[in-house]
Amino acid sequence: LVKLTRDAYSHYSDEQLACLLANKRLHDYKTALINRSVQSIYSLGSTAWIIEQDQLNRAVLATLPSPDQYLASLVGLEIMQQMMTETAH
Repeated sequence: LVKLTRDAYSHYSDEQLACLLANKRLHDYKTALINRSVQSIYSLGSTAWIIEQDQLNRAVLATLPSPDQYLASLVGLEIMQQMMTETAH
């Protein structure tokens, strides 16, 4: 599983990986804020930053195939190879 995941992510450039990671971190940050339910004098600035970063990430992510697509193709290929090997014997 680790090998397949590594192979799936190897299709992305450094910039694309950075965007995927930024999206994950932003999602985690938003979840943490929701779970804490805090309000402070900085909440307007944080909210504006979150909205801006979310828009930037969505624009880039819309052009990328999802890691799930890469994983599905790699797993499908591996299953087909196993089936062909078993049929050959």
